[in-house]
Amino acid sequence: DFALEGANEIAIVGNPTDVTTHALVSAAFAYYRPRQVIAAAAPSESPVVPLLEGRPMVNGKPAAYVCRNFICELPITEPSALTAHLEG
Repeated sequence: DFALEGANEIAIVGNPTDVTTHALVSAAFAYYRPRQVIAAAAPSESPVVPLLEGRPMVNGKPAAYVCRNFICELPITEPSALTAHLEG
């Protein structure tokens, strides 16, 4: 299934001590979603995972990028919006 459908990729960039960063990570892990890959890092870290390259915070806020084949949609900064997007 993974080989045929590919992965749903979620890149989360934010300060690890920020409550919004934690909420975005929690939203991404809230439900079992097969074929989901999640990568997270602080904005100051040099990305070691290609999915995180070129994914900045948005106006100083933590951001989640929902991608497929490394092509990402617009960033999401609200945990509730990420949850709604992933459930939709």
